[in-house]
Amino acid sequence: MHRRGIRCTNDLRSHVLHSNHPSTSFARAGSTLSNQSTGREIQEGATRVIAAAARSDVHGWKLPKSPRKQELRLVNAILAQAQLASPSPAIHESRDWTPSEIVEDVDAEVDKEATGSRLPRGAEVGSLIEFRIDGQAIVGIILSEVIRHDKYRVATLNSSGSVVFHSPDWITWSLPRFIGKDHISRCGSGDSLLSSPEVMARVTAIQKMRRFLKQVEDAYNGFTTRLGALYDKVSSSNKDDWSQVTVTEAMELLRLNHPDPRVVAYCVQKHLMAHPRQYLATRHKYFSTQLFHVRPRSHVERYDFVLGMFRTKDARLSSFSENVRRIVASLREQASALDHTTPSSTPTTELEFTGTDRIVIEFLIDSLHDIHSSQLNHYTSLVCALVKDCQLYQGAISSETTRQLLIDIGVFAPWQDFASRRIELGPLRLTADHSRLSAEHDAITSKSLDRIKTSVPSSSPLGPEDFYPSDLLESIRHDFGSLPVYVVDDHGAEELDDGLSIEVDPTDSNRMWLHVHVADPTILLHPSHTFSLRARELTQTMYFHHCSWPMLPSSLVREKFSLGSGLTSGSPQTVLTFSAKIDAAGNIVDYRVRAGVIRNIHILQYDEVDKAMSFAGLRPLHPFGRPDCIPNPQPPSLSQTDAENLRMLDKLVDRVVKRRLRNRNNFSYSNQTAILSVTPKPLPSSALPPSRPVVFRGFPEMSYSVFRGEESDVGSRRIISEAAKLACRVASRFATDRRMMLPRRSVGAPMAPSDSALADLVATRNERGYVNMIDVRAAHIVLPPVEVTTKPKQHWLLGLRAGEGYVKVTSPLRRYADLHAHWQIKHALLHGKPFFKTAEIQAHIDETSPREFNLNAISRAHTLFWNLLYIRRQMDHYARSREEPNPFENLVAEVSNAASFNPISATNQQEVILPALGVTAFLRLERGQKLAWRECVRVKILDISLGRNPRMQVGLK
Repeated sequence: MHRRGIRCTNDLRSHVLHSNHPSTSFARAGSTLSNQSTGREIQEGATRVIAAAARSDVHGWKLPKSPRKQELRLVNAILAQAQLASPSPAIHESRDWTPSEIVEDVDAEVDKEATGSRLPRGAEVGSLIEFRIDGQAIVGIILSEVIRHDKYRVATLNSSGSVVFHSPDWITWSLPRFIGKDHISRCGSGDSLLSSPEVMARVTAIQKMRRFLKQVEDAYNGFTTRLGALYDKVSSSNKDDWSQVTVTEAMELLRLNHPDPRVVAYCVQKHLMAHPRQYLATRHKYFSTQLFHVRPRSHVERYDFVLGMFRTKDARLSSFSENVRRIVASLREQASALDHTTPSSTPTTELEFTGTDRIVIEFLIDSLHDIHSSQLNHYTSLVCALVKDCQLYQGAISSETTRQLLIDIGVFAPWQDFASRRIELGPLRLTADHSRLSAEHDAITSKSLDRIKTSVPSSSPLGPEDFYPSDLLESIRHDFGSLPVYVVDDHGAEELDDGLSIEVDPTDSNRMWLHVHVADPTILLHPSHTFSLRARELTQTMYFHHCSWPMLPSSLVREKFSLGSGLTSGSPQTVLTFSAKIDAAGNIVDYRVRAGVIRNIHILQYDEVDKAMSFAGLRPLHPFGRPDCIPNPQPPSLSQTDAENLRMLDKLVDRVVKRRLRNRNNFSYSNQTAILSVTPKPLPSSALPPSRPVVFRGFPEMSYSVFRGEESDVGSRRIISEAAKLACRVASRFATDRRMMLPRRSVGAPMAPSDSALADLVATRNERGYVNMIDVRAAHIVLPPVEVTTKPKQHWLLGLRAGEGYVKVTSPLRRYADLHAHWQIKHALLHGKPFFKTAEIQAHIDETSPREFNLNAISRAHTLFWNLLYIRRQMDHYARSREEPNPFENLVAEVSNAASFNPISATNQQEVILPALGVTAFLRLERGQKLAWRECVRVKILDISLGRNPRMQVGLK
């Protein structure tokens, strides 16, 4: 970047303001801001100021910087925008990203108390906010929430008098109640023509905003030296390890002296945001967490080293480029014609990286870590220069080009994605081979089990590697005897969490008892056990295509906890059972929660049950043909009793679903979804940092299928899904009746422009209660994101009213939240009181909820990458093969979002769904061109990008 450009950028960024989230409540500092201007005061000045402004030349007038003249200048700026026929927002409506503005916008934390608002909690109309996009920061006051160009937008008044329309997801900071309700109501709602009182109300609001900005600017200039010393305080002592810091923690470390803590918070956050070379804002849920990942010292040292080489025009840069070209030529020759062999990796013996090579390669790897869109990427110019000097790639240099370079020099495997290397995943992200860790866990397990066998009863505290020496709930366990338990899951499921039993109520044949038996890992694990602490850190099992990262040790799950693990030895299995009595109308009329023992376990697979019972099963499409690796379902050998029990389960579930659909406003949504399976697993990977290139040969075998989301809600899959929901409802009732706190999931009612818009959408429900996701978008109806709370709030999607609640308890082998709930419930069963106090439950929610969100987002990005990787390989295959019918010849796209302008390509783009492939793409259109919602058009694939944000672009055919 030119030096003057850098100065300009710094000037712009010096006006960037940040604040702590409400968790660092400004109210606690005794600072409640509300404008005390009355309507009468505004009215008095309005006519005088507007008249003076009208006599002035709006365009190009020059005035001295007196308060009076500055006020008139503001009035003219406001009037100038209001008189534009088609006001242009300061931030473009489109960017090179995958939109998060879908039905359930999980990237925003909605204020549940504000009906019809999609603003994050802590941001409301009248708040002073900062929002950022692509490194640009704008500060303003929220005027209103609007639908603009078919998209939900926030109207924000900035310090120059313009109204900017932006997504609520871009908000990074908020100071609530900066302008009082009476005052903000007089400011108008957007950019329409203004009355005199509205103009003057905006002027006074902007003046107040500017005064606050000036305080922050002055304070920041005084804090510069101490802020610069923060990195040494918060970076890890191990030079290769990441660390974390929040704005609040940084404030406490720095102890900056200023009478207003809001100003201090702004300055600290401004500094952290301005230095992504050292601090990376968390990619998701930043507004709620105010969390930054602190780069390792080695990253900063490598950055400075590479920057220094460029500044001095070091000859080692040319040597690196020459060595790269030589290595790439050699590896391409060795790997050619071996694409269809079993995946393998072999370090080369004749090639080696120099010391400088290794530093530059690690620098390139460092550059690939996700940068939040609110921050500038300081690596970009250096990476572009390095990659370009290698003279191997045409076109623009992107994160995808960097990835390809690392593949070509034998550092990354050809299947390496970005998502599975995200820093939120910790040290596990560095390798797919966890054999060493597994061996360590096996040793701990073996030692702990041996200790149980040889130890005598003791009252001494349990150590971090001690299992519970005995079953604490043995005396109260209910033995279900020979009652059949059906464990149904996918082929190749890695752990079996739950099984079902059913009984007819002996007192009323129209009522049935459903028992959901859940695996019981807490029979051995206490909350402070090494495995429990690791599960807390991981939060959940990650199922990647190239490997899986189990939350609990695989051997322990397989041999002790997974349902059916005792079948070969004939041992009974301990469980935690959630039972619900369902009447003919689908209501829960009674429930029980018990520690149980099950003995008669039947392990089945979804497709086999559906075939044996003639249930409507999953019928996926195979756009590239059905591969041989997909097994054909074979009907299991079911006794008459088993068949009758499965029919009863289906009948019970049908009652529950019909009960939910009697809520006339309730609906679910779905769309086409792609499923990819990969073998073998785990796939080879290289050790990082590399000492020499690795030759990767072969490619994994993959199968690709497409189905509609609602098709997974039929047959045996529906039975298991609905039974799990019932168990989670029972767990919440158990906690409510005992006045015990548990983390509950809540989803508020949808927010719609009008009651009629919601009614029209609900009228399109099919018999299973599903609507098309595109119709939801087109109607501008938004479902709030999931909230985790200690209160039994409404769960609209499941038709649960406030007071009942929903607690996840059915997957303790793969979700830490479920494991945590088991400790709480079992302690209440044994002692009549909870194990964790309310404050501890809330701390658990605050810790795990953002992490769950991040991990789910990582999983979605990983899935998209592999889907697009497979599609790209198929395109290459059909481009070479002229004999096979090409499935890409007749692609049809369905428009799924409004058109927006892409300033980079100077074209319009519109999100579309490719039903045949089960993926979302972006349709490139001419400037000004747009298509109607749900319009179907023939398209061709123009480009597939496998960079940091995987995406597909298509064009009209």
